[in-house]
Amino acid sequence: MLRTFLAFRIAANPKLQRVHADLGELGRSVRPVVPENWHVTLKFLGDTQESMLAPLTAILEEAAAGREPFLVDLHGLGVFPHLRRPNVVWVGLRTDAGLGELVETFNERLAPLGFPRETRPFAPHLTVARIKGTAPVELATYVANNANTDYGSHIVESLELYQSELTSRGARYTVMATAELR
Repeated sequence: MLRTFLAFRIAANPKLQRVHADLGELGRSVRPVVPENWHVTLKFLGDTQESMLAPLTAILEEAAAGREPFLVDLHGLGVFPHLRRPNVVWVGLRTDAGLGELVETFNERLAPLGFPRETRPFAPHLTVARIKGTAPVELATYVANNANTDYGSHIVESLELYQSELTSRGARYTVMATAELR
């Protein structure tokens, strides 16, 4: 079994690298995600049989074939689930590219293959850090000070099928398939 998800990559830029550095200075409980792992999850699939990789790749390619590359604006810093006990620090995404429609397409096409529909509303975000244990007091101030900060734009040119392996040093991601937007 593989642990998989559908996503697109976000490249590092100077503003995001500054967030990465700032979060890294807040203490041991704040674990910044390495920029090489930055991505926006469109659909988490979870446990996946290797035999499903070909059908998943086909669905990914079909979704990409009907779409042009698109722009996302990276804007605002926040946390999940809430500031009193954060688990994740994220940068928000703004786009008019129909990401919600893309996610719904994946939900529709993947449900017959045994991948359940997502019940929560889609909230596109880039995870920039995970919190293990008690968050430092400074995190709330940093998030509040950057809640409306612009972190630049990114052109999305492809969609990926990832494998995620959980290790003691964090998740390791492997791209299993790439579908170019065209």
